[in-house]
Amino acid sequence: MKKIILNEFEEVNLSKDYIAVEGSFGGNQGWSDKKLVSDYGCGLIAFNDSILYMKEGLRRKFNSKENYLTRLDMIKKDYFKFWFWHGIPGIFLSLAMNRFFKGNKMPYKARWGVLPWNLKKRIKEMIGLMDVPAIISVGPGYLNKRRVALYERVSDNTFQEVNSAKGHYMMVTGYIEELGTEKMMMRISSWGKMYYIDYLEYEQYIKKSDNFYFTSILNIIKK
Repeated sequence: MKKIILNEFEEVNLSKDYIAVEGSFGGNQGWSDKKLVSDYGCGLIAFNDSILYMKEGLRRKFNSKENYLTRLDMIKKDYFKFWFWHGIPGIFLSLAMNRFFKGNKMPYKARWGVLPWNLKKRIKEMIGLMDVPAIISVGPGYLNKRRVALYERVSDNTFQEVNSAKGHYMMVTGYIEELGTEKMMMRISSWGKMYYIDYLEYEQYIKKSDNFYFTSILNIIKK
């Protein structure tokens, strides 16, 4: 298992507390007893957590698993009537998000995918300047067995690999940059837990295992 140690660093997180459901860090598709959601509902969870964070006043209303799952059913019915086996394509996440923004008169626009050379910049802008969590994907990488490592923070500057992801949507809720280097750890919500992803490893996954369309973010900008 890999370990990453940062030297002098700067940490930036969302300004408000992230979604907490009975002590979780974000939603967890595993709470659902519906197989389609529990197996392939990571995009649905990401969409729901994103709008819960962005829409003022919603977060505290859905802080129990029962209420959260009831809302998840409503979101699926209202925004994702057509379900795709193996999950929701990124383009459909962007269409649903724009419907939500329009219906709630919010001054944002969403588009799926960012060119690789703009990806880090947009993640930092969404988290640090806009206070908007970023839906991020690790694509399926059909022709490669590689996965993206997930780390836990075991001390202030040390991260230990504990899990991995592939074919999965997650939420970026913050980042830690080592000063004077390209090193950046993204703080992630996945399966109701807090993890970290090494941005350079994520970048290598795009280059060697997938492509920048399947492995990317939901790019949200202000109108």
